[in-house]
Amino acid sequence: MNQQIKNTQFSFDGKKLVVSEDLMPIFSFLMEIEKEINYFMKFNKKLEKIKSGYKEILNFAEFLSKKVVENKIDFEYNLPKNILGTIDEFAPYFPLRSQIIILFANIEVLLCLSIAYNNENSDKKFVINNAMNSAAVNNFLNDYFLTEKNLWYKENKKRASKIKSEDFRRLRNSLTHFFSLDKKITLTPDLLKYKSLEMEKIIEKSGKCPPVSLSPEDIFEMIRGASKIMMEEWNNDYVTNPVAFQNKINAVKSIIKKNGAMIIQNKDFKIK
Repeated sequence: MNQQIKNTQFSFDGKKLVVSEDLMPIFSFLMEIEKEINYFMKFNKKLEKIKSGYKEILNFAEFLSKKVVENKIDFEYNLPKNILGTIDEFAPYFPLRSQIIILFANIEVLLCLSIAYNNENSDKKFVINNAMNSAAVNNFLNDYFLTEKNLWYKENKKRASKIKSEDFRRLRNSLTHFFSLDKKITLTPDLLKYKSLEMEKIIEKSGKCPPVSLSPEDIFEMIRGASKIMMEEWNNDYVTNPVAFQNKINAVKSIIKKNGAMIIQNKDFKIK
């Protein structure tokens, strides 16, 4: 066993992931993607907190102004005319289709890494050609997303079992090509998720087949479930055949190095 294989460490017990330094570029890349998506997904909640805090400040300012008048304090300050209108700018807006498109981009990253890993091939053209192959995409979705091994699917089996890999692909294509939806799957904001589930039940009771409603949170949880399955497979490969694992993981590391985005933090700049 060569030195590189000896130095490579990979361990995943279903919860905790431990990897050696040589594999960190892979997981730093994946963690940055999750961090960015997570921030975007929670953007409305952050806006709501800002709006709530802003309202508290305005209420406190109103309270102080009354005290000034009551105590006949000589104090004059004119608030900007548009200060009350500013709060309306924090009204919740759900960029639903944009959220789902970003999540599908994450799914395609996992697809491409899976292709590189399973074929021990880091050639960009080869990976993209395979990622555009309908059979390969359907197999990937069935193996990692639409399976009881995926925790979200398992916990939502009654609804999830209605989704076929082709439905998922059509939704992705409708969104990215036409910013539109497919008939089989509808989308709902996370905050309205439970209303959509209730609507599905009402339509089902009427004897009709309702479309499956998915929220960004649903798809994000599916992605987490798929990532877990992938890590478990990599762990099994590492345990059973370290040499084959090294060849496969090197392809993943190589394609990320050649094609992954370079993240430059503000602290890295030397400009004063």
